Formats: sequence, C-alpha cells, structure tokens
Amino acid sequence: MVKFFSPPLFSKNNYNRNEMNSNFITVDGIKTHYFHGGSGPKIVILHGWDPRLTLEESYRNLVEKLERKCEVYVLALPGFDQSDFPPMEGWTTHDYGTWLEKTLKALKLENPALYGHSFGCRVIVRFLLKNPEFRGKIILTGAAGVKWGPRGIRQHALFFVNKTCPQFKKIFRNYCPKKLRPLIIGKILGAHDWALVPAKLEKTLKKTLAEPGFRDQLPNIKQKTLLIWGRNDAITPMRSARVFAKSLPNNELKVISNGRHGLHKTHAKKITEYVSKFLNEK
Repeated sequence: MVKFFSPPLFSKNNYNRNEMNSNFITVDGIKTHYFHGGSGPKIVILHGWDPRLTLEESYRNLVEKLERKCEVYVLALPGFDQSDFPPMEGWTTHDYGTWLEKTLKALKLENPALYGHSFGCRVIVRFLLKNPEFRGKIILTGAAGVKWGPRGIRQHALFFVNKTCPQFKKIFRNYCPKKLRPLIIGKILGAHDWALVPAKLEKTLKKTLAEPGFRDQLPNIKQKTLLIWGRNDAITPMRSARVFAKSLPNNELKVISNGRHGLHKTHAKKITEYVSKFLNEK
C-alpha cells in the first residue's frame, strides 16, 4: 500500500531557486521522508550511514546546485532523518535494495539516474544486482561495500568488550556525556558506524556489517557508472575506488585531489559538473 503526504516546506529558509518540497511516502508500512525539486534529467540520491543525518543539512549545498541541471529526489533511508525505522529484527542491505525498488515504483520513477554516497552505494549495488534490466545511469561517491582483511586491534578490543559486557552500550549511554561519544567511539575505538547509533537501528547495523563483501559480483553490473572519490578519503580509501574501477565493466573514475569522504558537502560544485556532463552523455 502506498500513501503520499505533503507537509510544509522543510525550512523557513527555502531554496532561492526551484524550491525543494519536503514530502513523505509510505510503502509497505515504512514512511519515507524525501525532497523533490528542480527540472531536467531525473536523479535519485541515497545518503550514507550517519544516525545524526538530516537531509537539509547534509545535502542542501549539493541539491542547490544539482537542481539547476536535474530533477532531484533525495530519499532518507529507513532509520534516518524523518523516515520510519526498519522493523525491530533489523534489515540487511538486500532489504534496503528491495525498499529502493518499491519506492522508485511508488514514485513512478522509471530508470532514473541513481546517486549513492558511502552506505547508499551499497543499497544501489544490491538493487542493481537484483534488477539487471535497470537502464538508469549510476553515480557512486566514496562507495562502501569492499571489505579488507581481518579486524584491526581497536575493532578486536571493541568486539571483546561487547561480548564480555553485554551492558556496555547501556552503561556508555547513561554515563558518557553526549558530546564525547562520537570522539570515543569514532576516533578512539575506530568504530565510526557505531557512533551515536540509536537502539532501534543497532540490529540493522549488526546485520549490514556482518554481510560478506560483494566485490566478486561487481562485474555483473553493466550500467554506465561514474565513480567519484576523494583522494584523501579515510573511510572508504582509494584502494576501494580501484576495486570498483577494475570490477565494473562500464565505468569512469573521477578523483578529487584534495577531497575526503564527504564530497557532497565540500565539493558540491565539482560533483555537479561531473554529474551534469555524465547525465547528458549518450
């Protein structure tokens, strides 16, 4: 069952150009928040993993530029921003891929370009592997999904603490100041994905982290793909970019020399140039 909602625009400070409309759509009982605006080739944007993410704050800069060239849809994945959480048993990236398939159909978007960042790229890959007939173009920035070797020392330590002290996270939440949590979890323990993850999303994170990598399946993705990477990306490093570039049969890699992981925030103008040219190529 599909339901549409159209609340007021997301902010008093709306875009100066074509205003991005804040909307909700419910598919299979999951209400999804999304923005829609602009005109031109249709492009759907999926964000990365950040429990603190708001679409307005994270993608405003990029969308302000892209909407001059494209008709833009920015979807908040279930569990993020104002979208509903996945079921309590948690989702895998396969579930997110199915959600994307159903949401595109509900929005009546046939073969739009798909733009993913980090975790959003994993969702797009799962969708493409399940829907090889899809004919839209693909843009992947700082794509996650390529796994590298065994756990490091910090990850082993965190795994040991979680296993031996099941109440660790509860104690941590109750007694550690909120401002220090991202520093301790993300920087000291090296568990970036666990930083501030809400309890309702923990099982989903566990399932997605436990999944095997999909690098052996990447050659099955035939869609024309643009890869955009920051040379100084510490979250999904350049060696991951080289795996995607080597494995995808129809791709082009653009490297931003001074870029890090959040390119949509720091290099929106350059990304818009790349994406606009890519979408207008035959």
